[in-house]
This record gives sequence, C-alpha cells and structure tokens, in this order.
Amino acid sequence: EGMWHLDVDKTNLALLPSVAHIGHGPAGIAYYPGTGLPEKYRDHFFMADFPGGVRAFKLKPKGASYALDLDEKTAQDNSAQQMTGKAFWGLYPSDVAFAPGGGLYVLDWVYGWEKTGKGRIFRLHDPAADADPLTLETKRLLGEGMEKRSVEELAKLLGHADHRVRLAAQFELVRRGDPTPLAQATLNTNPRLMRLHGIWGVTQLARTKPEAARTLMPLAMDRDAEVRAQWAKFVGETRVAEGDLLERLLADPEPRVRFFAAQALGKIGAKDAVPVLLTLLGGENGTGDAFIRHAAAVALAALAEAPTLAAAGGGPDAVRASVLLALRRQRSPEVARFLADKNPQLVLEAARAIHDAPIPAAYPQLVKLLDQPAMSVPLARRAVNAAYRLGTLAAADALGHLASRMESDEAARLDALDALAQWNVKLGRDRVLGIVVPLAPNRDADAARLACAGASHFILANGPDPIRAAMADTCAALNDTSAEVELGKLLGDAKASGAARAAALRALAAIKSPLLAHHLDTALADKDKILLETARKIFAQTSPEAAVKMNAAVLGKGSVREQQAALATIAAQPGAEADRVLAAQLDLLLAGKLPNALSLDVLEGAARRTDAAVKQKLATFNAARKQGDPLAAWRECLDGGDAKIGKDVFYEKAEAACMRCHKVKGEGGDVGPDMAGVGTRHDRAFILQSIVDPNAVIAPGYENVMVTLKDGNIVAGLMSAEDANSLTLKSLTDGKPQRVAKADVKERTGVPSAMPPGLAEILGKRDLRNVVEFLADLK
Repeated sequence: EGMWHLDVDKTNLALLPSVAHIGHGPAGIAYYPGTGLPEKYRDHFFMADFPGGVRAFKLKPKGASYALDLDEKTAQDNSAQQMTGKAFWGLYPSDVAFAPGGGLYVLDWVYGWEKTGKGRIFRLHDPAADADPLTLETKRLLGEGMEKRSVEELAKLLGHADHRVRLAAQFELVRRGDPTPLAQATLNTNPRLMRLHGIWGVTQLARTKPEAARTLMPLAMDRDAEVRAQWAKFVGETRVAEGDLLERLLADPEPRVRFFAAQALGKIGAKDAVPVLLTLLGGENGTGDAFIRHAAAVALAALAEAPTLAAAGGGPDAVRASVLLALRRQRSPEVARFLADKNPQLVLEAARAIHDAPIPAAYPQLVKLLDQPAMSVPLARRAVNAAYRLGTLAAADALGHLASRMESDEAARLDALDALAQWNVKLGRDRVLGIVVPLAPNRDADAARLACAGASHFILANGPDPIRAAMADTCAALNDTSAEVELGKLLGDAKASGAARAAALRALAAIKSPLLAHHLDTALADKDKILLETARKIFAQTSPEAAVKMNAAVLGKGSVREQQAALATIAAQPGAEADRVLAAQLDLLLAGKLPNALSLDVLEGAARRTDAAVKQKLATFNAARKQGDPLAAWRECLDGGDAKIGKDVFYEKAEAACMRCHKVKGEGGDVGPDMAGVGTRHDRAFILQSIVDPNAVIAPGYENVMVTLKDGNIVAGLMSAEDANSLTLKSLTDGKPQRVAKADVKERTGVPSAMPPGLAEILGKRDLRNVVEFLADLK
C-alpha cells in the first residue's frame, strides 16, 4: 500500500514520513562530534552500510522535520563507481565510532555473513586534522574528565566545538545541582549551542527540582526559533504549566516551534487548548506538515473526549484528518463516522483505524461498506477481513453477497471467498496484517457454510473463471454438498478454463460426491493438461495401483511438466508397482538416457522408497558422481525448473536474500553484478556454479583485494584490472583507480565473494533448480 513511501501524506496519514531511504544494510551510525576531521564533514552522519562501506551525509531543515542533502538515487546507490555521499567503500562494516584524538574508526567484518574468525579496524583520518589544536584539546579534556573543573570552566565548555565536551560539561553541572550556571548559559548573548545545552541541563534538573524550571520562562519569546522550539519541548518534558505561552507559540512562523508547542500542550494536560489546536489545523499553518498534524493529533487525543472530537470533525480536511487520528489513538468507535466522509482518503484512514488499530466495536460499520459497488483494494481488504474477524452470520452473508456481485472488483470477490473458506481455520496470523489478532470469541461456526450455500449456485454458473474456481475451492473447504450439481456442470463446461474445471473436480472429491468415479472418468478422458494432472492425483487417492499405471503411461511421452507431475504422484504411492516404475527410471538415469529435466524428480522420488532394488540403484548413481567436479552433487538442478517460482524465490525468499545484493532490470542491490542478460552471457552450468561455489569466479569489479607492499604500506580496494606487471585497485575512500606494481607487492590477500556460502543448501535442490531456470531465462 506504499506505507514505506517518503510522501506518506498520499498513502497513510497515521504514519510519520521517513526523512530518506539510505543504503541497504544499516549496521551502525555515528554523528560527527565537531572535531577530528576536515571541515567538509561538519554536521555529517556516518553510517556503516553492510556490506558496502561507510556513508556520510547531512540533513537540512524541512518544515518541522528534515530532508537529506542527497537525492534518493544517490543515497541508495551501493556501487563503488558512485562515491558521492560515501566516506569509505568496498568492505563489510558492522559499526562506526569516533574516539578522542581525531579520525573515524570503522569495524570491518572482512567478508560474508557467516562467522569468519576474522576482523579489522580501519581508522579514516586526516593528519592535519589530527594535529589541529582543537582536536588535541578535545582529547585532553575528555581524558581528564569534568569532575575537578570549576563551575565557570564548565559553563564555558557548554559552548565548546566538540559535542562530547559540551555534553560532559552539561552532565557535570546537572550533577552539582545548581541551575544558575545552566540558566545563564541560555542568555541570548551566548552562541546557540551553548544556549541549547543550558536548556537541556535545566530540563534534567527540573525533574527533581521543579523550581529550576522558572528560570527559562523568558525563552518562550526568544528571537532564535530553535531556542523557542527547545523551550516548548522543555515545558512538555517537565510538565510546567505554561499553557498560555504554548498556545501563543502555536501561531509561531517556524514549523518546529509549532510542532513542539502542540506536543507540550498535550503533555501538560491543557484541556482549554483544544479550540486553539483545531484553529491551528484549520489555518494556513496547519496544513501540509505531517509532523504538525501528528503533534496536534497526539495532543487532541490526550485533551479531548471522543464526543468532543467527533463534534469537531466537520471542518477542513486537515482538521478532520487530525480528529480522525486522535480518535484512532483513543481506540474510539466514533472513528467509524469517517467511513462516510466525502474525502476517499479519510474513508480509507478510518478503515485502517478500525481494522489495523484495531477497534473491534466498529467492525460492524466497516463491514457495511461491503454493500458498496466499488472500493479501493486497501479498503476492500479491511472490510472483508473485518467481516471475517467479526464471525457473525450477517458478516458471512455480506461476504457471500460481495462475492456474488458481478460489478464488484475481482480482487475483492476473491478475497471474500478466501475469507469464507478460512472461516473455521485456526490461523496463526491475521489475513491482512500478518500479526496475531484474536477473533471474536462467540464465532458462528456454521455462518460461512450457510453463506457459501447461498452464493455457490449463482457463482459457479456465472462470472469469470477465477471467481468460479475460487468458489469451488470454498465449497471444498466448507463441505458444501448443496453445490454438487453446479460443480458437476462446471467440470463439464468445455468453455471453462482448465484451472476452474480442476477446482470443481477437487471440490467434488472433497465433498465425497457419490458421482466422483463418473466425474474422474470424464476428466481423465479430457485433453486439458491442468485438469488431467488434477484427475490423476485424485485418482491416485482412490486406486493407488491403477494410478501408478496411469501416470507411468505419461513418462517418455508427455511434456516435462506432465512427466514431473506423474513422477511425483508415482513416488507418493505405496506398493511394488511404484517401485518397479521408479527402478526403471533409475536405469535410464544410470544409462544416461533420462532427460536431465527429470533427474531431480526421479532422484527425490527414489529417495522416498524403501525397496532394496531402488535403494541399490540410487546408491550406485550417487557413487558414480564425478570426483573433483564442484557441481557433481548438483547437476540434477541444471534443467527442469519453474522460472516463475524461481523468480519468486529470487525476489522474495528471505533466507536467500538475492535482491539485497543483485539487480534485475534496475531493481535490487549493487553488492553483486546485475543479473540482466545473465542467461545470454553464461550457460546454465556457470550460473549453477556461481551459486554453489561463489568463489570459483568473481565477476570483474567485485573482487575485494588487500595488498601489503614491501615498504609496509597497505593498499585495499576493488580489483578493476590486472596484467603481468601491475594491479589496478579502485580506492575504498574515493573510488579512484590506484596502480600497484607487482614488484612492490609483499603479500596479496583476496577477500571471498560477497555471496554467502552454503546458499545451495539453504535453497534446497528444488528451489535451486527453479532459480537456475529463472536466471537462464534472463536474456
């Protein structure tokens, strides 16, 4: 639903937008304290991006929040070719830190994701910055500590160039308990950072000494906007009752001031501020800033009762949105009134509030939306799932009516049928959110079956085939025997898709139709491959021996997919006939006459058997695997995979994480080479070996090398070229090529491929075969 987008105003009002999307593997972050590096790094964050390197970026104000100083494409570029926004690249950093004395320390994992027993610490520094008097002073001050310093010296250090020194001085003054030097630091004749540390110190003291808070009241009207903002934040944290001043700040020209003032009003319990907050939202300053809307909604939720909020929910969009969000925070059923709002986005936000929060008392109102002829997909999913969670006969009927309505969106109709099919299934996770949400305790177990019976006759006879197939599956799940006649008609409908007819046959088997044998005969005589495969599987359940003979007849004649399905069915059957067929297939495999696309299916099927002859033939094949061949144990994965399933594994399987490192058509990571066209550049054996043994061949430009020179210096980088006399490495710090004469090299250490070891075992042979098929198809 796009909730991760930066512009969440268009996708989800209940979320605060991220500042930016940066990198791909954040493993540690540090903010430059102010001394020890060149001036160009002032105000920068340093982030360990694993694997890849260290990013360096800064933020700039944007409304009540911030924006990144880089464009999104640059901020997410993981290649060594693009060094903008990066300080150090071509390693596996797990953390970054600043130490006294200058420089940035980088902790490096060396390579891979597994435990390597190795580690490195790099120090990224500038000798000139190391020797800077301010750097040396910082090291001395932090080394000596603050306990023995005078109040005057500590107060002066609140304005030091290094954040660590300022903070240490602040904490020491707080420890001594006198608010006076901290309050004096906030005078407008002092630098901004000194003033802010003064405010923060008084905030700390005021938690145990409330009288200290009075010293900061003049700052509410300070000329520095950041001082006003931090004063408002201080009021909220210390709960000082300064509602009138905070209300004045709601009209401040600076968004950050309004943001902190709105939050503080909620924290101090200023109930009289509700009208002013609503005015803020309805005025020019209250629109367009997600952070101000959030602060106002949080405050309104704390200050106003639900009826008061509901009564105020008739103003401009910004007011209604914040009222809605406040009601969501209160878990109030009053939020349901926004289901009839004139703004479609607020209708969706109300549905999210009821469903996602959740607010079970408002489920019935959300379910009523199912009567509408058209809904957006996010809205329909929540209305359908609310009916499922509610579990009443009326809710089930609403799902049946939605599924029967021809003018409704197909996705919504399919979802409604899925909800009915799962009505009495013990689900571990919610159908929409994926989290555990308890179902209604007094669920009507018969409701879905009754709703199914009311809808099945019409749906099975009408509508697009995907809906008819889903209806058949629902009948099977709910044992709807009343649909037997219509299921038989769908099975016999030659114009229907094979998938729909196969679903009908599965349903007839599930409801134990007395005419199942007749229907099987009909299906087995059909030419549709999907229907035939389903019929063979069901027939195997009724007559295992006959099923073996029937599926054996497909071997050597049908398509690869048909033969693979037949082998799976045969392997699942008990008895000597199945052993005999599999033994014959093993003979073909041993003689080199079996198509390689069937090898894995025969081997997996044989591995499930206990017959001595089958086990002996399987052992003979495994013993004959070529010694020294890195692909010997995997060659059955070269052919016969399903490219569609392989694509799903490549894109979505978390254990493999292929997309984290590789791009396909511009989507994915930059740690490894782009897979576009890999099926043209390489054969299947190369693709398989790259997964099974990733260090056999590392793609040019991705080999990380460390070279120790005879003079003791070290050069590290990505190998970009090599000839008889020299190596050319791309620098880890700026990406520039550096030529190293081989005559000067004392030791050369290559870092293994970034591809994690053991990936083939993680995938398993079947998914490995599917991934190879997908990659081989990328032409």
